[in-house]
Amino acid sequence: MKIMHVREPWETQYPVGDVSDRDDFLDHCEGVVAAAADRARRRAPGIDVTTTLVSGEVIEEVMRESENANEVVLGSRGGVASPGW
Repeated sequence: MKIMHVREPWETQYPVGDVSDRDDFLDHCEGVVAAAADRARRRAPGIDVTTTLVSGEVIEEVMRESENANEVVLGSRGGVASPGW
């Protein structure tokens, strides 16, 4: 399983919430991916989980990544998007 978080390039210029600067934002994004990987590993012990954080246009990056995927599950801002999790 590969968990990918796509951040738009402009997002580091407009802090949101508790994120006050570019480094905080990147740390936040890495934390989001790490938390998702931890959740996946707890729910499916033994599964190989990799993560990636990319910068780019969300739709383009997801489409590019999906070319070699068996299945794509999309989620947004918390919660779990895949039924059965």
